[in-house]
Amino acid sequence: MAKRKRTEEKPLSEIIEGRRNYYKAQMTKAFEAVYASGDFGHIERFEQVVLRISEGAVSGKLEGLVSQQKRKPKGDRRPRLTAHQYNKSRDEGMSNEEIKAKFRIDPSYQLGGFARQYNRRQAEK
Repeated sequence: MAKRKRTEEKPLSEIIEGRRNYYKAQMTKAFEAVYASGDFGHIERFEQVVLRISEGAVSGKLEGLVSQQKRKPKGDRRPRLTAHQYNKSRDEGMSNEEIKAKFRIDPSYQLGGFARQYNRRQAEK
């Protein structure tokens, strides 16, 4: 069996310099693409984003900006509508619009029964 060679780790300064050069190149490409578009609204929005990031880095508030961008919008907290729940709600006298307002409706391929019954009832109207 061949001996495994031990790879030396790069110093941190080299790693940081490599990442810095990579992101400089990426930002250069981004600036060239934005300015080549000629759309002043797009250029202005891009410059505002870059300015906000650069000001945050200079003033030391970059962590707050990054955490702010990580936030995701909250999902729909309504309960998911099942075929059983649909039938139960219809028996209680709820209309389809009330059911849609009260429950989260998944795509029709997941909830075939509801879609079929809904389309049939719409055709009856």
